[in-house]
Formats: sequence, C-alpha cells, structure tokens
Amino acid sequence: SFSSASNAALAALTVDDDNKTANLVNQVELQYQPITGLTATTTLNYTYNFATKDRFLPGALNANSSEIFSYNDRRNKLYNPTMLSFTKTFAEKHTILAYGFTEVEFNNFRAESMRLRGTPNDQITAGLGYNTRDTRGGTLDNIAQSRLLSYSGAFNYNFDSRYIGEFTYRIDGSSATGNINPWSYNPSVGLRWNFKEESFMQDIDWLTYGWLRGSWGKNISPGAGIYDVYGRYTSGGSYNNRPGTELDLKTVPNISLLPVKTTQWSGAIELGFFDSQLTMIYENYYKQTDQQLRTKKIANHNAFGEVMTNETAMVNMGHEMILNYRPKFQNKDWDFSFSANGAINKDYVTALPDGVRQFIEEDPNVTNLATLFRLGLNSRTNVLLHYRGVY
Repeated sequence: SFSSASNAALAALTVDDDNKTANLVNQVELQYQPITGLTATTTLNYTYNFATKDRFLPGALNANSSEIFSYNDRRNKLYNPTMLSFTKTFAEKHTILAYGFTEVEFNNFRAESMRLRGTPNDQITAGLGYNTRDTRGGTLDNIAQSRLLSYSGAFNYNFDSRYIGEFTYRIDGSSATGNINPWSYNPSVGLRWNFKEESFMQDIDWLTYGWLRGSWGKNISPGAGIYDVYGRYTSGGSYNNRPGTELDLKTVPNISLLPVKTTQWSGAIELGFFDSQLTMIYENYYKQTDQQLRTKKIANHNAFGEVMTNETAMVNMGHEMILNYRPKFQNKDWDFSFSANGAINKDYVTALPDGVRQFIEEDPNVTNLATLFRLGLNSRTNVLLHYRGVY
C-alpha cells in the first residue's frame, strides 16, 4: 500500500506536467502633423497568445488506468484606432480641443483538448495504444469571435482652467448585436468649475482648491455573443453513415438582441485644505442600466429550450466620499498619510421579462439558493422559508 511503501517507490509515482504560455505583441504607430495643432494618428496593434498543457498521470495514481491529457488554446486580437485632433489656444485664456476617431477591433479564441486513458503501462506516456471507449478529444465549445466598429467625436472647451466643458458622441457597432439594431448611439456631457479661481475666493487662504463637476452620459457593454445572436451549429449524429451537422437547440437565435446600456447622472465636489494636506471628494450618482441580458425558458413546442432577451433593467444610486490627510513634517525623511472612504448604495429592479412583477430563481451551483427578483427590491434578495407547526 502507499502508506507502507518506501520513499523511493513513492518518488517514482509522479505526475508529469508540462505547461507553456507565450504572448506576442506587435504595434506600429504613424503620426503626421501638417500644421501646428492638427495631428493625425493611426495605430495598428496585433496581439497573439497561446498556451499548451501536457500531463501524464500514472495508473497507480488513477485507479490503475493511466491518463494522457493535452490542451492548447490560441487567442488573437487586431486593434486599429485612427484619430484626427485639433487643439488651439487663443487670447491666452481660451483653449479648444476637438477630435474624431474610429476604432476597429477583431477578437478570436479557440481551444482544443484530448484525454487518452489506459495506455499499456506507465512507461508509455504517448498515445501508443489506449482505451478508445474511454477517450475524449476535439475542439471545445468555448469558441469566441467578436467584431467591433466605432465612430466617435469630442469637443472640449477650457477657459483659464476655470470653466471646462466637454461633449462627446459615439456610435458603436458590434457582432454581439442583432442585425435588426446594429448600431448604438451614446452621447455624454461633462462640466467642471474651478470656483477657487474666482475673485471672491482669493482671500480664503485655507482653501487650496475647489472644484464642482457634473456629468451625464450613456455607454454600452456587449453582454451577448455572436452565437446568441445567430445560433450555433455543432456536429451531431450521422445521416446515411455520414457525419451530420445540426443546429444547437438549447438556445434559440435572437437577432433582436441589444447591448447592455447604462445611463448615468453624477455630481461631485472636490476640496483641498491647508496646502492640500487635507483633501475631500464627495460624489452623488444615479445609474440606470437597461437592456440587461437574461436567459428565459420557453415552451418546448418551439423546439428550443430557452431564449436570451433584453427585458431586464435596474437602477443603482448612492453617495461616495473619500477623505485623505497627509501632514507635513519638518524632517523630510518622514511621511505619513491617512485615508478613509465610505459609500451608501442602493439598487432596485425596475423591469423583468414578460412584464412580470416578480419571480424566484434557484442557483444550482449554490445548493439551490433561491433569489427573489421583485420590482422595487434589491436585485439580490434571498428567500428564506419559515415553517411553523406540522402539516
């Protein structure tokens, strides 16, 4: 037995594990400035990652059945932003910055693995004879492809570092969006006021700086994949003794899918006291998240089992504050800083699939933990059943 075996015998029972990862990054950037303040820039970036893993498990450590496991994956990304910007300062106090750019991004991922069991003995660590009935291998089902095309423009105005305003507008198209609504339009506005530079604040020496800022904007985050939109074809069964290809009937394709959209309002004040030894940032925000993705079961007479939809929404609001204190010592070799932060946050559900007011969802990965989704309640409300008496 292993408990009575010698150290030499146990040392011979080892698992051979060989792993390798590599990352290749290439980037080329071109910049051209025909006149002062006008700059054209384009960048081409290509990233390639791959990983391999080879493992041999002796039969003595695996119920008398040796195992060879091999895995490899590769991921590549091509990213190409192109921007044209113009900046100019006039009358010494007025500065404008305007730019427009496009972004193109391609992502691919693919992985394969193989598991061979039952080689003739523990000295044969390659596939020279194995148990074909207990062998698996092939391309994994986590293949991923994505494409992204974006157009964006922005205008920024700065007056004497006292009044700052910025407006941006962005158009995004993604392969994770259905072809019925392929584009998303996302504007944003931000304003900033340095009130410490005003004339009525010049005599207040204990205030180092003071900013008021506010912003409103929309942005998206792709949550679905290309297979959620157009479906997935897999190998399955045979027809007339020939391998067949069939549509995966687990999730019905949905070409009406939209990216998750977030609309946020925020306002903040930033203060510095006593030569910035004491600083404070307070922010209040309201964030509304629409078109959230959720899988919904459908009737089995549709041939498919479920569909992914954008029928869920929620609101998140709160307050955040950060305090930092850094005293100055006469001895410059000493430095001390103290920081504290706090937040009050509240979120609640505002929309559910099919217009229902509530439903309970069980998580099979956490001992069937039940979560209640109800309009107006927190998005993570657990359910506890309290039984009394005998029924």
